[in-house]
Amino acid sequence: MWTSRLFWKLFLAYSGLILAAAAILGAIISARQKQLIHSYLQMRLRDDAEMLSSQVTDELAAARHERLQVLTQQLARKTGTRLTIIAADGVALADSEQDSKTKENHRDRPEIVAAAAKGIGVQSHISRTLGIPMMYLAMRVDRAGKPVGFVRVALPLEDVDRQVSEVQRLIWSITLAVALATLVVTNWIVVRIIRPVARLRDAAQAISSGEYGQRVFVPNRDELGHLGDAFNRMSVELAQRVSQIRGDRELLATVLGGMIEGVIAVDSAERILFMNDAARELLGLPATAITGRPIWELVRHGSVQKAVRDAHASEQACRSEFEITGPSRRTVSLHASRLPGNPTRGVVLVLHDVTELRRLESLRRDFVANVSHELKTPLSAIKAYAETLLGGRWKILRRIVLLSTRSRNRLTACTH
Repeated sequence: MWTSRLFWKLFLAYSGLILAAAAILGAIISARQKQLIHSYLQMRLRDDAEMLSSQVTDELAAARHERLQVLTQQLARKTGTRLTIIAADGVALADSEQDSKTKENHRDRPEIVAAAAKGIGVQSHISRTLGIPMMYLAMRVDRAGKPVGFVRVALPLEDVDRQVSEVQRLIWSITLAVALATLVVTNWIVVRIIRPVARLRDAAQAISSGEYGQRVFVPNRDELGHLGDAFNRMSVELAQRVSQIRGDRELLATVLGGMIEGVIAVDSAERILFMNDAARELLGLPATAITGRPIWELVRHGSVQKAVRDAHASEQACRSEFEITGPSRRTVSLHASRLPGNPTRGVVLVLHDVTELRRLESLRRDFVANVSHELKTPLSAIKAYAETLLGGRWKILRRIVLLSTRSRNRLTACTH
C-alpha cells in the first residue's frame, strides 16, 4: 500500500487541501480573535475613560487641579491601566505613572487630535515618556457643550500581545489537532479506496501473465464493489473462452496437421503465420522456426508470391499450378484466398500435389491416341471389303472376316 503511487497522489492531494484549509481557517480565526480582543480592550479602556471623565468633569470645569493626581493614581490601581488627565490646551494635569510637571504638551498626540475632532480617539504607538508600545484611548470631556479637557487611558501592548498570543496558541493547537485527526480519517478513507484497486491490479496482472480465472473480494457496496463483481464475472468468462479457444486451436492444428494438402497462412505483411507439415514436406523446407519469417524468404517460387499478391488485391480466389524441380519433379496446384477482415488480415494458401494425377492424365491421352490409331486401320479395310462384297467377290469376304477377327484380338490385347 505504501508503494502505491495512486495512494500517495490521493493522500497528498487531500492532505494538502486539508492543511491549506486548516491554515486558512486558523489564520482567519486568529485574526478575528485578535480583532475581538482589541475591541474588548478598547471597550474596557472606554469604560475606564468614561468613569474617569465622570469624576473629573467638575474639577476640570472649575480648574481645580489639586486632587487630580491623587485621583488618577487611585483609579489606576483599581483598573490596572495608565490614566492621564489633559487640559484643553494639551497640558498634562495628572498622570498615574509619572509626575505631570515633567510631561510635555500632548496637543499633537494622534489620539488627542482624534478625540478633539470626534470625541474619542484610539491609537497605538510607543510612549514618548515610558519608551514602550501602548494602546491609548483619549476621550474629550465636555461641560455645557464646551470641551474642558481630555482623559486618556492607556494599556501596555505587551499585555495585549500576551493575551492575543495565548488565544492564538489555543486556536492553532485546536486547528492542528483537528487537521491531524482529519489526516488520519483521510488515510483510512484513501486506504479503503486503494486496497480494492490494488487487488484488481494484481488480479489483472496475473491474468495478463496467463493465470486466468482470477477472482477478487471487494467488500465495498459502492462502485468499487460493483467493479469487483464485474471483474470476477469477466475473469470467469475469459477463462472459459480462452479454454475454448485453446481447444479449438488444438483441434484446428490437429485437423490441419493431418491433411495431405499443404496449408500456409500469411499476414498482410507476407509473414508466415502457420504452415503444416504437408506444406513443409511438399516445398522441401527444413523443420526449423518458420513462423514469423517472410514467405518470399523461404519459398522461392514466383507463382506462390504472385498468388499471395493477387489474393491480397482481389476478393476472388486465385488458382495456379507450378512445378518443383529437384530429385523428384513435382507438379503443385495452388489455391489462394484472402482472409476475412477490413483491411484484410492476410492470405491462406492450399497446396495439392497433382503429380500422379497429371501422369495418369498423360497415360489416358496416350491410350486414347493408340486406340484411335489401332481402330482406324481395320475400319478402313472393312470399308473396302464391304464395297468389294457389294460387287459379288466372295473370296474377299472371307479375308474380311479373317481381318476383322485379327483386329478384334488386337483391340482386346490393347485393352488389357
